[in-house]
Amino acid sequence: KNSVCFEMVSHESSIACAELTPDNDHLLTGGNDSQLIICNTQSSDIYSKRFYIKRHHVFTSIIALDNKTAVTTSTDHIIRIWDIEKKRRKAVLNGHSDVII
Repeated sequence: KNSVCFEMVSHESSIACAELTPDNDHLLTGGNDSQLIICNTQSSDIYSKRFYIKRHHVFTSIIALDNKTAVTTSTDHIIRIWDIEKKRRKAVLNGHSDVII
């Protein structure tokens, strides 16, 4: 099953970060193509969700131990908090004056 997910994670540029949830159910990848991709690794009906982050590179992703929440940073000085299960953004944290790595 996992190999299908890895094939679906196709970025248009290099991948800067990749995180697997502690329960191995989701793979998150962020890239220099301004995309965050969330892929379900356990489903036979592989579902992936792409988020475009306004022409800014996604640098890092961190997944909480609850397997439900992820945090990403990017070159636009913004931290984003994501709901992995619902595949949507939960919050945006502004206020940084430089790139967050």
